[in-house]
Amino acid sequence: LWQDGKKHITAIDALEQYHSLFEKIGMKFTSNNEGIFSVFQGFKYMQLDEVDQTKIDQFLGLVKDTISANDVRVYEYILNWFSFIVQNIGKKTETAIILKGLQGIGKNVFTNVLCELLAGYSSKNITDIDDFVGKFNTAIENKMLAIANEMKNFGESRMSNM
Repeated sequence: LWQDGKKHITAIDALEQYHSLFEKIGMKFTSNNEGIFSVFQGFKYMQLDEVDQTKIDQFLGLVKDTISANDVRVYEYILNWFSFIVQNIGKKTETAIILKGLQGIGKNVFTNVLCELLAGYSSKNITDIDDFVGKFNTAIENKMLAIANEMKNFGESRMSNM
């Protein structure tokens, strides 16, 4: 409640007068239309003008040595794949990267870093196929990256996975 001259204005009065500022005609992950609510509100981390290479060398080493198995083509593909996700908000890569390897070699370290960089727009530990393809897939709704970790309940028979 505040006074405008001698007139008292309530929150309801303000809402009625300025309702068009709060109303949206729809919702999308990202949109330039002011009438549509954009779920994407920006990244948690700001883009740097300059990069201190020493701060990312260990991670890039993990990607090159372990995730890419020292294959330069795979290494470049993975870096470009993630760059596409960050640089093309709301567009799909139409690819999935599958990581397979011994336990404890760093697969989760790799995916956890990617998910942290996309904090709020990623799901880092989905273990049930229904979270991807089920009737209620809120685990991946409005996400730029979803990590299926040791997925269960896939294939012809769910009972075979229990």
